[in-house]
Amino acid sequence: MENRIITSIKYWLLVILFSVGVTYLFHLAMSLFWNKQNNDYTGVASVEGFVTVFVLPIYLTILNYYCAKKFNVNYILYFINIIIVLYCVYLSSYLGFENWATSIGDKLNPDNETLEVFGFQRTLGYLFSMIGLIVGIVKLKKLNKIRSY
Repeated sequence: MENRIITSIKYWLLVILFSVGVTYLFHLAMSLFWNKQNNDYTGVASVEGFVTVFVLPIYLTILNYYCAKKFNVNYILYFINIIIVLYCVYLSSYLGFENWATSIGDKLNPDNETLEVFGFQRTLGYLFSMIGLIVGIVKLKKLNKIRSY
């Protein structure tokens, strides 16, 4: 019983550290590029958007799939992983907005186009994440690595 608790703690620390931590650190690093005295932030905004929409969902899906497979996670607990992944996509979109607002935008009164772009990025990130997570659930069920009640 004690070993199972320690294994669960290790699992959740690993998932949270490499999901939320990597998301936050990426945008922290990107903030350095936003804060440079530069007139063209299109490249930085494009990189953050690409990461939010494609790279982050793929990375998080693969990370959570292999962690669940390695630690033999219970089916119900894997839904917490899904919430963590979706939160990370939201966090990525929000931190991208924060970086934009801190450097060139207006945080309190952003224009509608900016809000639509960040909302669209977040929606696409959710979509790609859910597709990957559903594939992960199906693969794990086939491998009998996720136990169902």
